[in-house]
Amino acid sequence: MTTPSLLHYFEAPDHYLGSFGWLCGYSADCNFLDQAAERFTRQTSAQRAHQGQISLAVMLDPAHSAIALTDAPGVAHLIFKSGQKKPFALLHAKVAILGFRHEKEPNRWLIRLIISTGNWTVQTIAESLDLVACIECSSDELQQKPTGLEQNCTDIIAAWEMLEWLSGYFDTRILHAKSNHQSVSLTEQSIQWLSGWLNAIAAYSNSDSTPRYFDNRKQSLLTQLAPLIKQHATSVKRNYLCMGSGFFEGANGHGQLPSVLSKITTTLQNVGLLTACPEVDVFVNPNACQAVADGLSAMQAAGYRIRAAAQNTEIFGSVVPRSLHAKFIFSANLRAGSARCSSAWVYLGSGNLTGPGFANPMSTAGGNLEAGMLLSSERLYWSAEGDVSAAQIITNRLPVQWDTEISAFGQLLAGEAMPEHNDGPLAAPLAWLNWKMTEEGNSLCAPEQTEVQITLLDANGEACPLSHPGVWHWPSQAPRMVTIQWSVANQRHSTVIPVMDESGRIAGTPIPELELAEVWWQLTNFPQSAVDEDKLLDELEDNSGGSGATTNTNATNYPIRQMMALIEQIAAKQVDLHPLDWLAWCTRLEQSLLQVAKDPVIRVFRAMNLNPLSPLREAAFLPDFAEQASSAEGANYRALLSRIEASWDVANLCPIGEQP
Repeated sequence: MTTPSLLHYFEAPDHYLGSFGWLCGYSADCNFLDQAAERFTRQTSAQRAHQGQISLAVMLDPAHSAIALTDAPGVAHLIFKSGQKKPFALLHAKVAILGFRHEKEPNRWLIRLIISTGNWTVQTIAESLDLVACIECSSDELQQKPTGLEQNCTDIIAAWEMLEWLSGYFDTRILHAKSNHQSVSLTEQSIQWLSGWLNAIAAYSNSDSTPRYFDNRKQSLLTQLAPLIKQHATSVKRNYLCMGSGFFEGANGHGQLPSVLSKITTTLQNVGLLTACPEVDVFVNPNACQAVADGLSAMQAAGYRIRAAAQNTEIFGSVVPRSLHAKFIFSANLRAGSARCSSAWVYLGSGNLTGPGFANPMSTAGGNLEAGMLLSSERLYWSAEGDVSAAQIITNRLPVQWDTEISAFGQLLAGEAMPEHNDGPLAAPLAWLNWKMTEEGNSLCAPEQTEVQITLLDANGEACPLSHPGVWHWPSQAPRMVTIQWSVANQRHSTVIPVMDESGRIAGTPIPELELAEVWWQLTNFPQSAVDEDKLLDELEDNSGGSGATTNTNATNYPIRQMMALIEQIAAKQVDLHPLDWLAWCTRLEQSLLQVAKDPVIRVFRAMNLNPLSPLREAAFLPDFAEQASSAEGANYRALLSRIEASWDVANLCPIGEQP
């Protein structure tokens, strides 16, 4: 069996590319998010940094320190809005909705819902025992209408409603940033696509059915548990129950039965879902199990057995022991002589088996924001039997074992209590700054007016001079990120915000100059990422036979032929594009052609008083939807050609085919 990983759930399906995704969680780190973005977009960190587009938006507990776009390119850590009161004690729910788009058929899409017990961190994938539930729905399925479609749609929309509600508490301005000449950015277009796909799914969800996804914004997870079991599993009594959690109630020294474990058991018995004398196991981290360690005797007296979480060395190996972080409840009927787990159901989610995590609704003081899933199956087994696959055996699905039991106080430690949390970063008055190059010098411009006075610091930590309100002189090349300072209630605050360049790239790496012969390598594999620099240089070297030349002899000797070959390649590529790909193509085309503004071939055309880009305005070189300048696609395309012509200094020259 292969080692499962939370990162696996970010991987784009075959023939799909990640478009946009929303995540919430308690914590995250830049290493995990960078790897997740690479799997999601199929672009390396360098490619995403060059593209300057946001693909994942992350909402973390407000106390979490800020994660910069330069540390995880393409991932925006949204900051809790200043001046708002949290509706929860902790943001602890771990939910993601990811939107994928088919690489060749743009109308086809797939949405994936992830409910995780683990945080978006490297520690989760390397050291923890965690669980994940995953549900998908695609445009193909909406046409085919397979069994279970309505339920999957209902689950996805329920989770999306929570994420959409949560986003209202966070600063989302960076997701809507665009340059002066953009009507909509690539990031915003991707968000709009995802919204449209979710609307299509909503049309297939059933408002009368109960989602398996649930959160505690209005009611505790415990209050919702029994009705969900009756709705999505059978209402029979089970004789086995197990509960596992990475954290339990804090030890109080009184040696009592942990109240939440008792409430879960009693609740299930009172509604007829658990027998009067069931077998009950509690799975723990022996070195950190809080009130379980303190209440061992009381639990044993009540019929609870304490067990260490299973490591499952066949999956994870035996080199690095993993600690239980998953939160789960499992119940089924155990029959003598049968390996089948009958009437089985499982809860997994973010909520620890504590008051704030499971027994309380969300509140400022007493309840975290938590989310989970209730799943049922009639195809689970206690052990191997006949042709049962490994995936159907419960010990391969949950971190449980029945070989050993903890029976003595000396085998358990309470561990550390939940740490206190400091205040997190404030959302800055500005979400980004715009880069502008003029004859008077370089500057950074505020995209909006602010009520507070802002100081921009240069690379040396010195205040930059203001040339106009909201416009600062910048003494060097365009930065990717800058530091700003401001004061609130006589308290000084500082943060780092990204810079948007004139091409609309957020925190983009410097655009290198290219030779004309290199442009096609940037365009040929569209809509996938432009070839990264190392691969580009290797391929060019291979194609030149190691001579260092970038083109063949004819192209080098005949600049007109070289330029016209590129124009023909561009035309052949763009004439067959789908309308949904047009904005991304125009962005790629403009950035690529701006990179060759200093190429000697262009100087040849200027000497001949010819505009080499003029053929690209011809209808034969355009897709049908962009032929007319009156269409949005046609207007945007002609505007970008005008910008490139100005950069090449050929705007006032004769079109190809006319007499200079």
